[in-house]
Amino acid sequence: MNQSRLVYFKGNKRFSLDIIEGFFNGFNEYRFSRKYKILTCFVHKNMCTVLSEILCLLDYPKLFKDGKKITDEGYQNRSCKKINEANTLSFINLPNNYESKTKNNWIYLMVIRNPIERFISGFIDRCDNNRINFFSPYKCFGCNRNLSCVLNNIYKRTINLTYNKNVFHRNADDYHFAPQTWRCNLKKNFDKFIFLNYSDIETFYVNLISQLRRNDVEEKFLKKIENELHSSRTYHSTIFSEKRLKLQRILEENVDMMALLVSIYYHDFVTFNFPIPNINLTITENLNFIRLYI
Repeated sequence: MNQSRLVYFKGNKRFSLDIIEGFFNGFNEYRFSRKYKILTCFVHKNMCTVLSEILCLLDYPKLFKDGKKITDEGYQNRSCKKINEANTLSFINLPNNYESKTKNNWIYLMVIRNPIERFISGFIDRCDNNRINFFSPYKCFGCNRNLSCVLNNIYKRTINLTYNKNVFHRNADDYHFAPQTWRCNLKKNFDKFIFLNYSDIETFYVNLISQLRRNDVEEKFLKKIENELHSSRTYHSTIFSEKRLKLQRILEENVDMMALLVSIYYHDFVTFNFPIPNINLTITENLNFIRLYI
């Protein structure tokens, strides 16, 4: 099989990059509710911790007494840590010790997000916030807020992973930045999943609640989930909107960084129907390579 290439030009100079393989089976994490037979593919930076809390609430509502919200906990302090979590789908076939609340089949959910938005969110979380020791070689690939350094590290590490899956040591940054098509063995299970677009937030809320209701989740839970999602979204988007816009402008104005981003996440753009960036770029597909012109 020929390796797809991304070719771009700056003036008279020609540059090329490998298109990172799509549907690589390397990052399989699931969260689930046994009572309501709902599971989600855990995708970092796609509202993953909140979804874990939602499914925890459904099976263990007593953990959310005294006004505790589904948005209160971070990843390290999640309410159902190691309880509603798995790395394979074998839990579906295990005996159910709970009284089932639905007679329906399992629902498979996966939250997807525009790759640019997701990368920026990951960069802010891993590389550009006040809780990070920026000089640690174990944070942000040791890049100390350098956007180009981060993209180059993601590019090199994703290539290395595809060639050395069993020996390449994955770190926390890899989990945050790996392509969405690399999650939950989508090459095999793609048709089982319902994809919810987090980049269209109002439609996302409606579709999420609709899927929960489909498997008979009670209205008291749905109302709590909907109210707390809306209030949390307003708070966090206000904090980070200026920083996110600044990072997006930097990417749009730098063809080298945008080319790296497209080469890393090309299959995410295409598979989930997100528009490939065309700021100062024209992209045409021809046989086994992609061409970017500036």
